[in-house]
Amino acid sequence: MKSKSKVVVSIAISAGAVLSLTACDPPMPPEVIAALAEQTYTCVDGTGKIAFTSGFTSDVYQGFVDSLTYSDCATSMFLEPTESFSDADIIVSDYAPLASDCQPASTVPFALDAGVFLYQLADAGSVNFTLETAKRILSGEITNWSDAALVEDNPQTTMPDLPITLRLNADENALKSVIGYVFGDEDLSRTQIVAEKQNDVNLFAYPEEGELVVAPNSFAVALGLYPVNIRLQGDPTLPENLASPDANGFFSAGTQLVPTVTADSVTLKLDPSIAPTPPQGLDEISQPYQAVYPVNMYMCENNLVNRALSRFLLRLDTQGSIGLSSYIQQPESSRTSGLTVVSKGLPTPEPVQ
Repeated sequence: MKSKSKVVVSIAISAGAVLSLTACDPPMPPEVIAALAEQTYTCVDGTGKIAFTSGFTSDVYQGFVDSLTYSDCATSMFLEPTESFSDADIIVSDYAPLASDCQPASTVPFALDAGVFLYQLADAGSVNFTLETAKRILSGEITNWSDAALVEDNPQTTMPDLPITLRLNADENALKSVIGYVFGDEDLSRTQIVAEKQNDVNLFAYPEEGELVVAPNSFAVALGLYPVNIRLQGDPTLPENLASPDANGFFSAGTQLVPTVTADSVTLKLDPSIAPTPPQGLDEISQPYQAVYPVNMYMCENNLVNRALSRFLLRLDTQGSIGLSSYIQQPESSRTSGLTVVSKGLPTPEPVQ
C-alpha cells in the first residue's frame, strides 16, 4: 500500500527546552518526542483493521475507534474493528498471535493486567495473604481456610473451617506473575497448578464456595469477583500494610517496570528494588502489587498507516480510555518507549517555532 503522510499540528508546544532544539542538536530523546507527539497528530491516508482480546468489550474498543474520528485525522485515517485476528492489521492481545494470523513487525505494551488470587467465601468480605502464607497454599501445605496462618493474616475476619479447593489450572500469564511475586521467580514447578492460555473471560468458570483460583485481574473486574490482598509486615488492619490489587497498587507497581527497547519491540520486567513513585501531583504512594504484566499491541504489517494508527493508540488521551476497560493503564516509561518503536519511519514531530 502506498501511503501519503501528513503531520497535523493541533496545539503549539510551549516547553522552552523543546523550542530551543535546532537541526544542529543531537537527536531528541524519546520522552521529548513523546511530549511533542501529544501535541500533534500524525495522519496517514488509509484504513487499518484492529482486533482486541476478549477482555476489551465492544463499547470500549469502539471508543478507541470513535476517538480517531474526533481528531485531526478524521477525514484521512480510519480504524476498523474486526473480531478476526487473521484479518487484523493491529492486534491487542494477552498472548502473541499465531504466526498464521500475524507475524508482528512490532510488539509494544498497550495496557497492563495482573495475576490475582480469586476466592469465594460467603462470609468473608475481604481476605489477606502474606507472601509466606501464599507460598504454603500454592505448595499444598495449607489446605483449610481456618489454618492458623490465615487466621493471623485476617484478624478482622472469621475464617471458616472449610477446605481450600485450589483450582489446578490457571491462565499462564497470571500464574507466572503470581509465582514470580510470591516466590521471587517463575518456576511453575513450585505448585501443582497447570498453566494454560485462558485469555477468554467468557469461558471462565465462576469460583465455588471455598475455591481459590489464580486468574487475571481483568477477569475479576469483568465478573465482579474478589481478589486477595497481599499483607506486608506490620498491623494487618492498616491499609498501608497491604498491597491491594486495585488501581493504586497496580499503578505503584507499574513504576517499577523497566522497559527494554529493541528496534521493533518493548519488553517489561519488574524490578522490586526500584522505589515506586506517586502519580503526578500526589505525594503518597500505595504499596505496589507486584504481579503485573503487559497486554501487548502487535502490528502485523509494516506500513505507515499501521504505524500512524499505532502511534495514535499510544497517545496519552487515547490511553486514558483504558480506564473504562478491565485493564490497567501502562506506565509512562513503557508508553514512551512504545511510541519510539512504532513511530519508526514516520515524520518526527517538530516544535512550533
